[in-house]
Amino acid sequence: MTEYINKEFYKEIPPQERHYINLSAAVVNAVMDRLTAEGIMFSATLSNYKNVVTVHNSDSERAAAIVGELMPQKNSDTRIIGNADYRSISDKRYINMDADTALKVAAVLSGDNSSRFSGRIIGDKATITVSGDKNAVNVRRIADNIKNADLLAELDNSGFERVNLNNGFVNFRNTFTGAVEGFDSLDTLRR
Repeated sequence: MTEYINKEFYKEIPPQERHYINLSAAVVNAVMDRLTAEGIMFSATLSNYKNVVTVHNSDSERAAAIVGELMPQKNSDTRIIGNADYRSISDKRYINMDADTALKVAAVLSGDNSSRFSGRIIGDKATITVSGDKNAVNVRRIADNIKNADLLAELDNSGFERVNLNNGFVNFRNTFTGAVEGFDSLDTLRR
């Protein structure tokens, strides 16, 4: 049987400002007790198959710290990021990257209220999950720009601007001649 705790608070939080925390049955009560003790408002859905605590985005960092303190040590290198519950994302697309890039991509996506995503960081590897091919392409492009910021700056200083032609390539226009060249990826340019 599913138990709902503080459903009213959940309804008060705008969807783009909800932060979901998936928890095991072993720690969910301890986490809720700590949130209550620290005066952090939350909502929870508890059942035999899932335990999700929802807090406002403004409380997400403290809530994550509490979860980190209470989680068993074997999972201490796993971190969940995002502004949507993984289960709520339809037509899932998975984008793998390093942990540092994932945190920077998450910061960009969190600032864009229309980008719903979920992510998991384990050690130095991460996966970000979004809905549909269009969002996956957007996340890959953001990650590519973050990982290759130095290369993009160098190309820009050399007179090349990135253009979006929706042809499946990374395209650059020579600002002097107007010629456009397409590459499979920014990594191709590094070779």
